[in-house]
Amino acid sequence: MTRDRPLDISRPLATSTLVVGIAALLSWVAPDPRWHGLRFAGAGVHPLTALSLIASSIALLLLRPNSQRSTSRRLGIGLAALATAIGLLRLAAPYASGSPHLERMLRPVQPISGAPVLIAGTTGLCCALIGFVLILLAWHRDRLGGVRQSLSIVVLGLATVAVLGYAFEAAAMHGQMSLATALSLIGLAIACIWATPSADIPAAFGQQGPAGVMVRRVLLPVILLPVVLGWLHLLGQPLGVFDDAGGTAIAVTLCILGLGAVAVWGSGRVSAAEQATEESDRRHRLLFDSSPLPSWVFDVETLRFLEVNQAAVQMYGYSPEEFLSMTLVDIRAPEELPRLLQSLQTSDEQDPPVGIWQHRRKDGGLLQVEITRREMTYAGRPARLVLANNVTERLRLQSELKGSEEHFRALALTANDAILSADQAGCITYLNPAAERMFGLERETVIGQSLTQIMPESYRARHLAGMNRYLATGQARVLGRTVELAGLRSTGEEFPIELSLASWSSAAGAAFTAIIRDITMRKQAEEALRRYASELDSANQELDAFAYSVSHDLRAPLRSIDGFSQALAEDCADGLNEEGRAHLRRIRRAAQRMGNLIDDLLVLSRLSRAPMNSASVDLTALAQSIREDLEQRDPARTARWSIAKGLVVRGDARLLRVAFENLLENAWKYTRNTPEPHVVIGSRTEQGQTVFFVQDNGAGFDMRYRDKLFVPFQRLHSEAEFEGTGIGLATVARVVHRH
Repeated sequence: MTRDRPLDISRPLATSTLVVGIAALLSWVAPDPRWHGLRFAGAGVHPLTALSLIASSIALLLLRPNSQRSTSRRLGIGLAALATAIGLLRLAAPYASGSPHLERMLRPVQPISGAPVLIAGTTGLCCALIGFVLILLAWHRDRLGGVRQSLSIVVLGLATVAVLGYAFEAAAMHGQMSLATALSLIGLAIACIWATPSADIPAAFGQQGPAGVMVRRVLLPVILLPVVLGWLHLLGQPLGVFDDAGGTAIAVTLCILGLGAVAVWGSGRVSAAEQATEESDRRHRLLFDSSPLPSWVFDVETLRFLEVNQAAVQMYGYSPEEFLSMTLVDIRAPEELPRLLQSLQTSDEQDPPVGIWQHRRKDGGLLQVEITRREMTYAGRPARLVLANNVTERLRLQSELKGSEEHFRALALTANDAILSADQAGCITYLNPAAERMFGLERETVIGQSLTQIMPESYRARHLAGMNRYLATGQARVLGRTVELAGLRSTGEEFPIELSLASWSSAAGAAFTAIIRDITMRKQAEEALRRYASELDSANQELDAFAYSVSHDLRAPLRSIDGFSQALAEDCADGLNEEGRAHLRRIRRAAQRMGNLIDDLLVLSRLSRAPMNSASVDLTALAQSIREDLEQRDPARTARWSIAKGLVVRGDARLLRVAFENLLENAWKYTRNTPEPHVVIGSRTEQGQTVFFVQDNGAGFDMRYRDKLFVPFQRLHSEAEFEGTGIGLATVARVVHRH
């Protein structure tokens, strides 16, 4: 499936030619004429030829595929044009008689012996062709490859003929072209062919299949065998080993046998190469198809997909057939096309394009993809292998993590509580401004220091033991709980704190974050509350003592007043007139009323201090029980009672009975003058809550004075109308407030 890039030999060949050209040009200033032009067999490199070789070599180095700078490109085109001009001037030499400037430029060089010579005509043609090939290479690198390759082969053939002329001592074959020039032109021609790796010849040499093996293994023996046989033929004739016809027959026979042996040897190598290639292709195909990462191969010139694996099909939603009919543009977001086209101009060898790109699925969904790309040759064409890693979820998590970190940082900076983090060694890694203020620390000096510096001495040993136990067993006594401890300010002052500790994992191991609250004011408030509670308890005890004193000390005089008034009324009734007896009755009623007031006050005070026991209370049954008691006390009265079913509430049964007794006794009392008394006990829903009520059609009251209803001793009816002390509804209000 894959094809390796052919070995790039254009650079070393161009460098070698440059060295030869410079050496040839410098040789003309040598004092010994035998060194002029790097002479061999009487012919040397003409100075203009040396200049053309130098210009062509430098242009080829500047116009290499990896060169992207416009300055290098312009300079390379200029040098290629110079080489072309030198060759064209030599070809124009027959027409130089009419131009004195052209005659001076083409003035012949005087060799060691013989007539003066110009640049060889074949050399001029080759220089012009090489320069033109380089100009085409600069302007149309990816097009006209066949033209460049054909012109380079012409130069290669002409220079090779000259070299063979020197090898076979056939002056007609090399003419005035020097051996150094011929070898340099061969190197330049091959370098020009290899300057475009996708051309046929370099691609053939670069293939890993049978064709590539055949070319690499057989071409050199095929070229060298006829040359060697021809040289042996020429060597054997002067020695009388064979005559011309016999030598030719022997050479032809050996050439046939040699080429046949090369063909047989090459076929064996090709067969082995075919098997190796097939096995390699199977392995590559297996790796490509089974890769968990979406992968594809695309054509560099057309951007069309050439191969695609199953992972890409699954991730993008296209079928393999759909993929192979598409280009890279079809899976790219429109806004990334300029970036894509720019990246394709960059060589993967110099700057491997690994980056995050936005791709588009078949259903229109966008993916964030991390791309890795490598250059290759596929089916003789420049291509690139791409691996795509879907990082959409990773980037989303990173974004959420970044947002979470920013959120934590904002909370930590504005929090009133101290927030500290520490590593598993117990060293502080973070603290917020509140922690700096609370402990009197400076962030720059405390980071990396031990956490024990904010603990009193008495806590440090327990802290270290707890840390070691957690790291060894994973058990902790304070994790996930809120505990009260003591903190230590930088001034040495200890103060109470409330600590909440959490553990989490970091790249360096276990880590801890603590939220610390200074509870000094709360402790002071709790102490004040305890003091107030103690004072209140003392006041309650004094109140109980006072109530007992009132109950005991006031009841005795009241009983005496009531008793002696009764005795006086019974024993001395005959000695008193009606007015005196009326005064005695008033005295007795006042004493009795005072006794009732004392009893009610004692009940009211006890309600405020008695403990509450919450339970489910059936108000329906409670109301029925109180109704029966009222009817038994006053059997002569009749009233209509409407008590709702299922009245259940949660509260203190004893206190609720006291409240209901007062409410129902009021209803019973204030309806005694009503012809058809009616008492209703029920419930209704108001604003989502259940409200219980007692309602009657009795005397009622003036709504202007409703605020006095639940105030002790405040009565809205006179004693003559309805008896009472004014404590009943105050008792009801106290029970409700307790609940």
